[in-house]
Amino acid sequence: MQTALKCINTPFQQIFYGAPGTGKSHAVKKETEAWEGRDRVVRTTFHPDSDYFTFVGAYKPTTESVQRYDIYNKPMTRDGVPVMEQIITYEFVEQAFLQAYIDAWKNRDEPEFLIIEEINRGNCAQVFGDLFQLLDRGDDGYSEYAIRADRDLQKHLSKAFEDVEIADYPNIKTGKELLLPSNLYIRATMNTSDQSLFPIDSAFKRRWDWKYVPISKGNDNGKELNWMIDVDGGLYDWWTFVRTINKHVFDTTNSEDKQLGFFFCKAKDNIISAETFVCKVIFYLWNDVFKDFGFDDKIFDDNEDNENTKLSFDKFYMANGNVNEGKIKMFLENLGMMPIEEYSEEVDDESENSNGKTIPKYSINGSSEQFSTPNAVRYIIENYAKQNENISVDEMIQLWNGIAERNNLLVPTWQPSPNDNQPFANKRRVKIEWGNSIVWLIMGWTEALFKKFIQNVKQKLDISIERVN
Repeated sequence: MQTALKCINTPFQQIFYGAPGTGKSHAVKKETEAWEGRDRVVRTTFHPDSDYFTFVGAYKPTTESVQRYDIYNKPMTRDGVPVMEQIITYEFVEQAFLQAYIDAWKNRDEPEFLIIEEINRGNCAQVFGDLFQLLDRGDDGYSEYAIRADRDLQKHLSKAFEDVEIADYPNIKTGKELLLPSNLYIRATMNTSDQSLFPIDSAFKRRWDWKYVPISKGNDNGKELNWMIDVDGGLYDWWTFVRTINKHVFDTTNSEDKQLGFFFCKAKDNIISAETFVCKVIFYLWNDVFKDFGFDDKIFDDNEDNENTKLSFDKFYMANGNVNEGKIKMFLENLGMMPIEEYSEEVDDESENSNGKTIPKYSINGSSEQFSTPNAVRYIIENYAKQNENISVDEMIQLWNGIAERNNLLVPTWQPSPNDNQPFANKRRVKIEWGNSIVWLIMGWTEALFKKFIQNVKQKLDISIERVN
């Protein structure tokens, strides 16, 4: 039989790695889904108790119904029906590796995939054993070195390949040797945050191709996913949260391993509930990320508690076991985040809004012109952009988000533009243009954030903002 050609233009064994929630398993699924329906995919998950026999196969006890005999060795019957009894026997049971291995050799015209989830949660040296040698592939895709099968495995393989034509590899057909065929592809996933479980040695690493899955905004078949966190009826942008908290994680740990990917938790109908947010995200951040580094950062401040001025994890739950959405809002506000629906004042020249509440007006550097809160910010930033036309988009965003102590005051235009499904979006998001550059300005403010803005813009740019009504 002619050896099979390489079926697809891809590495023979590859590990997808990255921060938790980046979509590593999804990337593997996308690559293999065409063959899933053809029963050409075998999956397994490594864990601390995984070993060679749970990965390859071994003899296991099973029950079998057999004819019962009397003391004279005659078959026993009752009313003409044979009397049966259950006895314990042993048979060889294939595990994930052997299932994929046998299927690959039986049909070398199609690719076979062995998928290993969480590969570093198992002791790879122990699990692979002498299979390690098979990972050295030649240019033709076959293992360069065969390994000899033990007697039990040889007996099982010879029976499995009894009706299979493998004339070019006679020792494979008889089960005497094991050799990976060119149509057997191995895929694995690894969370970089779990590297301490079972470190993978360099010799093992060299036999794999590695594909880094970066943290990026999620999409479904090319369509961006705009997930929201629902907290007490307010919707907070999940992707903005991920990028914001990841900056704090990196600044604290000096590592990307503990950062969150877009798919760290799952949304239902594009909404992440407050319950899910606390039990998945807050729990992870408090117990796996910041616990070893402390909670001194201002993002953990609790300005409502004079005795314990920090947001401890227990504060996110009330006495009845329900999540404390007020504390979630406080944490998100500490991060500089606001609900996407919220805006402080109507962007107009009226002195009162529809509820009869006076809208604050401000002058800039003592001018006679008066501005509402969002228009004052807009005026200052637009003037700055005009006077600094050579400033880059990244520099603008970094400067003004720093002054505002918000990570979403200015956002790049690759973020979704306003649409009818975003309440107040057209009032909350406006373009700031200079030269050939454009950013979005988010118009919503809280009183506390605007006070910080007034202080910082005075200190850093010597621009004075004073209330006039």
